[in-house]
Amino acid sequence: MPSDIIVVRGAPGSGKSSVARHLGRQLPTGATIEVDTIRGMIHHIRWECDDLHIDAIHATVSAAIAYLERGYRPVVLVDTFGFGRLELALAALGPRTVSVHSLTCHNLVLSLRLWTRLVGYRNASAARRFNAHIAADQANHAGVLDTTWRHSAAIARRILLQDGWIS
Repeated sequence: MPSDIIVVRGAPGSGKSSVARHLGRQLPTGATIEVDTIRGMIHHIRWECDDLHIDAIHATVSAAIAYLERGYRPVVLVDTFGFGRLELALAALGPRTVSVHSLTCHNLVLSLRLWTRLVGYRNASAARRFNAHIAADQANHAGVLDTTWRHSAAIARRILLQDGWIS
């Protein structure tokens, strides 16, 4: 049975948002929530503040549960979910079925992707730390997907196949 929640996690620049957009195109009865969108709703946001990030994760989980209660499936959650934050989100989601997909990328390509961004997070050094953490994290339930040379549509298709949303 397909999962209620699809978590797409990875370092900044790993392709999370692009993969989520492709998932959304394939899942017309679902919803996508990016933690950074929720964080951006906070007045006077300080992106480096861990407490604000945790608050945004809780708000994201609450929104995901509300969407599920209203019949939207699956709900795609997008964030780095690194350094203990995935476990926080999973605990708050409770008994729902969740699949976790961790995206990584070769550090040089990751840095290049961030360097070419016009807006958004561009700290390549921190992104490389996240990338290494996520690749080694034992919380990679559904495995690690390397996005270095694969198009985000192909990554999304693999997630949908693995989770049983398409055959």
